[in-house]
Amino acid sequence: MANPEDTPANQTNADEDIDRALADLADLVKPIATEGKISIDAFFYLLLIWSSFHVYPLEPPQEAFPDGAKVIPFKEGWQIVDFGDSISTSPGEYYGSYCTGRLINTAIQMIELMAQRGITKIGFLGHDVARRAAWMECLDHNISIINYEPTDFDWEVRYRILEDRKKSDKRRQKHLQEKDARYEPE
Repeated sequence: MANPEDTPANQTNADEDIDRALADLADLVKPIATEGKISIDAFFYLLLIWSSFHVYPLEPPQEAFPDGAKVIPFKEGWQIVDFGDSISTSPGEYYGSYCTGRLINTAIQMIELMAQRGITKIGFLGHDVARRAAWMECLDHNISIINYEPTDFDWEVRYRILEDRKKSDKRRQKHLQEKDARYEPE
């Protein structure tokens, strides 16, 4: 059944939001481009290959921080830049890196942060692998997504991960039972 919120009008609004965000980004790059350091086209190309991820909450709506962004460091991932009304990865030193577990862990932590804030509906932009990881995490936290339609491959990855978790849990249970049996008093 189709989601009634996925109407052409809503998609147009989302497309317009993305167009505005890209225009704003281009305005930020213009000073660098006019100094001859990088062209705007080169900047957008680099942005495309940059393994990044951006989440914006839709329900309930959030306000931007009046005093600017805050950085949230994580041990197992990249820093997250929290703007209040959205969060983004900050991969700076990892520019050009392949999409590794670090990006996946960060995307998962970003969705967990949204869940902790009581967010029930989001949109996100970023690398496909991060988007898939975030989608799976959203399923676990009952968060709806406006701009991601899982493919058959996404579902297959999800099922494989769930199966691996079950096998791992069974092995852990067996190990704990064997360990307990060794230390039972006679």
